[in-house]
Amino acid sequence: MKVMDPTTLKYDEKLLQENRDLMMGVYRNIFYSRKKVTVFKKLIRSFQDLEQITKLRNAQYEAMDKKEAALYCKNLGRAYDYILDKIVHDEQFRGHPDVITLHGFVDPASIKKNPSGYRTKDVQFGSFTPPEPGVIYSLMDNVLFNMKKIEFPQIQGIYFHHEFVRIHPFIDGNGRTARMVKNWILMYELYPPVFIDTPEDKLNYIDVLERSFTGFYDNPYDANEATEEFANQELMRINQSIKFILNEG
Repeated sequence: MKVMDPTTLKYDEKLLQENRDLMMGVYRNIFYSRKKVTVFKKLIRSFQDLEQITKLRNAQYEAMDKKEAALYCKNLGRAYDYILDKIVHDEQFRGHPDVITLHGFVDPASIKKNPSGYRTKDVQFGSFTPPEPGVIYSLMDNVLFNMKKIEFPQIQGIYFHHEFVRIHPFIDGNGRTARMVKNWILMYELYPPVFIDTPEDKLNYIDVLERSFTGFYDNPYDANEATEEFANQELMRINQSIKFILNEG
């Protein structure tokens, strides 16, 4: 496996601009409303509501039953607490240590099985076979290096999410960990966290990732049409979260 060249990742620039325009609407509500305190309190509450929805949706669509969903939600809450504490102390996502820490929160059982971090066994993602364990660390290094070349935090998060799931560095919990890192990148830059809203959305999310991954068999470095489709879906999810804040606030 080769890591995607970030310069080949295409996306709808109008959606990216809409991200910014919508967030400007949020900031205008905060700074220029005649009832600043009331508006600010409502916006803060809507951010908190969105965080709860994000945890619930992630848990619901990953878990096998209600009991497991409740456990997943609790674990995701601990991961969010970790992220929020880092952001308050002006710390952006750093790389391997934060990946392993977040994964330990979302899938604590895996730490007992593999305390050293990344997986030591082969795994399967649908019809796609992720790379063998021996190259995971170097591939992750390449992804982290490439992220520095990307200008916009939304695209940084999308790029990381895509490549992290493609590498699949853990036996389980890869999707949850990828989404937590992506949300950390977004939230640090004052964008809201994003989530998969419906079961149909989850199926579409898995389908487009699998099609994107298998597309790299022909062009190992270059993003493909399914990769662009995934990026645009993610940008639309960001817009959806911002609209939630505007409507609730």
